[in-house]
Amino acid sequence: MDNEENFDDEVETVDTTAEQDIEEPEVEVNPISELIGSIEDKDFVKSNDIFNNMISDRLSTALDNERIAIANRLYNNAPEAEAEEGDMEYDEAV
Repeated sequence: MDNEENFDDEVETVDTTAEQDIEEPEVEVNPISELIGSIEDKDFVKSNDIFNNMISDRLSTALDNERIAIANRLYNNAPEAEAEEGDMEYDEAV
């Protein structure tokens, strides 16, 4: 009888960490549509933040690409790349 009471007192623990590790897939939001939506909602603070983040990302990418190109020219003796169409527009505007 005492043995039966011991079995009743035991509590089985279940490891739920595996269930917690499952993450929902992130849905990628188009920043341009988010910017337009915030402008339509007249949330100009949010639209300003979105715009600044978009510009910052583009400038960061452009700077990284230029760093790679300069490093290739200096260390790998790679020929200088031809100016792209976007670069020509900037050069002509200045």
